[in-house]
Amino acid sequence: MITPTGSTIAILSDTTHDWKRCFVLYSDWIRALPDFQLFSPADKIALAELRYPAFHWWLVANWTIQTNCDGVCYCNGTYFPKDPSLQCLFDQRKCVERMFSLLVKPLKEMNISEGERILLGILTIFCSDTNNMSPEGRQILRKIRSRYIEALRLHLIHRGGMENEIELATRIGSQILMIASISLMNCEVNEIPQLRSFSSFSMMGKL
Repeated sequence: MITPTGSTIAILSDTTHDWKRCFVLYSDWIRALPDFQLFSPADKIALAELRYPAFHWWLVANWTIQTNCDGVCYCNGTYFPKDPSLQCLFDQRKCVERMFSLLVKPLKEMNISEGERILLGILTIFCSDTNNMSPEGRQILRKIRSRYIEALRLHLIHRGGMENEIELATRIGSQILMIASISLMNCEVNEIPQLRSFSSFSMMGKL
């Protein structure tokens, strides 16, 4: 059960549980995307392994905004606090601080719609490729990415009433840069050994 309320401070087991539970959610969600089925089995695994940490940051950042908690909101009602004195695991790389500056702050400032949130969540998966993917897989990914960026543009025009091309380009550019910046936060798995051991998609048999 997913209950992102951010009501109590997380202990270490909550951090591990959140990573695992969100992994299951991610696996179910990504398999439901028709575009993901265009890739070969090997490319699916390569892409899914690369982008899960980014998806996780996107998810918890949005939960953090929704609950207005002072830290990273987890799926089980707990949160990892910004205050170092309250943290169950010392945030040596300042991941929480970076999440607030790179994701939470700009998301609040942009005041994105639910439609934008959905499209940007999908773009979190397809925004970058990996050398572990085949040339064919990378080509498919680029086409998918372009299609969703265009879908985002059309959404802003028809649902957001935004017709000025400069405003459109500025907003979309800022959103894509924000999504790309999540890669700079790819540190949680490296910080916690329990999470590193869980990060292999090929072992889970989910894809």
